[in-house]
Amino acid sequence: MKIWMMVVALLTAGLSASANFAAPVSLEFAQGAAKAELAWAVGPQSPEESVLLLTWRDAKGAVIAAPGAFKVSLFMPGMGHGSAPTQVEPAREANGAYRISRVYFTMGGDWEIRVKLKTASGQEETQSLKLNVSEESALPQTGGEAGNSLGTSPALAAICADGVTPHPKWKGYWHLDYPHFALANDALYATMNLRANEKGAYAVVKVDRANPSEYTEVARFAEPVRDLALHEGKIWALFANRVVALDDRSGAEALSVATTAQALSGDEESARAFAWAGSKLVIAHGTLGTVSYDEKTASMSAINSLDLNQGGRISKATEVTAVSDTEVAFAVENVSVSNVAPFPFEGIVLMNTNGGKTERFAYNRKSSGSIANPRLAVADGTLLINNWGILHQVTLAEMRAEGSISARWTPIRFETNGGRQPGELLGDFIQDGEEILACGHTQYQDGATHQVIHQGVVFQKKLSDLLKRR
Repeated sequence: MKIWMMVVALLTAGLSASANFAAPVSLEFAQGAAKAELAWAVGPQSPEESVLLLTWRDAKGAVIAAPGAFKVSLFMPGMGHGSAPTQVEPAREANGAYRISRVYFTMGGDWEIRVKLKTASGQEETQSLKLNVSEESALPQTGGEAGNSLGTSPALAAICADGVTPHPKWKGYWHLDYPHFALANDALYATMNLRANEKGAYAVVKVDRANPSEYTEVARFAEPVRDLALHEGKIWALFANRVVALDDRSGAEALSVATTAQALSGDEESARAFAWAGSKLVIAHGTLGTVSYDEKTASMSAINSLDLNQGGRISKATEVTAVSDTEVAFAVENVSVSNVAPFPFEGIVLMNTNGGKTERFAYNRKSSGSIANPRLAVADGTLLINNWGILHQVTLAEMRAEGSISARWTPIRFETNGGRQPGELLGDFIQDGEEILACGHTQYQDGATHQVIHQGVVFQKKLSDLLKRR
């Protein structure tokens, strides 16, 4: 008991005195025959990435090879959850040490660092350290002066707030919208679900930079708008099987084109997202793959399947973003479900729009999990992925070097009336100059009523700060 308390004291001293342990801390395995010595290379900190160095030693303190396969994980007992998987690799900066990266304490509080060892004989043993992580770095609300920055505009705050609404009948249930955005020099366009009128409930609204205090309605539709884009002075809206171009001022329909002449057999085949790359509007069309509208010929291309059906293992293209005028990135989710290999493909597909040549990068299931309901953006050679509310990052260079995707996880937190709370992203990214914006969802417990309050809020981050993780 005294030894355990000393270990905790060392950890606490390291946290309060500096960014590293006051001295390395050891965990004993096999009744002291092997020790895992831990020291901080970066951190501990929240929510930024921390990095550990782990060195295996024998009972006399000599450096030894790892006595078996081992994993390092994080757990927050008070919240009952862990964090993203860490990555273990030999450390270049210290002989015999292992570098434990992707250590994300997603919120301040009491945590455990757990080391699980499995020897060649199959014996397993887990030892853990307790520590309290203070939350010194979070997601500040940064940007220009109020009224000039979209991130601080009341209109964007209202759009995001409207995306989180209580169910009209079922107490405790909440409805989440995933807004789509299209940014012009002088205005931001967004999708919203409004009170239905004779035209429908699905609206496109506009926020003027000159007066960002409120939004104005541009157009209404009877069916959901699945994506939004701006091109050559027109607003482009995507539906399940058609693309519509609207006048950006009046909202009048200027063009309506079917995405495919093929009858859709279900929603999995429907259009999900689109992006302009040069003169081509590239559409992610579910399990069908992709089609493109060429403005020069005013025609829709034939279907490119993107090889989404591999021996009956079916995937679907659910998001696309432009990498350049001749290249796009698709986010691909699995449709077929399998617990054993070979698995349906899920990850990112890069496609050259001149000829359709593709490169495939599967999500690393161990380090990055799976991909679901994604939204994409490319900034400074980095692919930003809103992966079911979690912010992932990976550079295009890393993807090509590794041949797969090992994404970095960026914790999302917001200031609320109940203090700083974790949250999730909703819908598209907005790249506004040197800032990344998005809508988000967070919750807190009201101190007076003890009710859980859900909020739709604005996520705002300087791009330079966001990309520091690389």
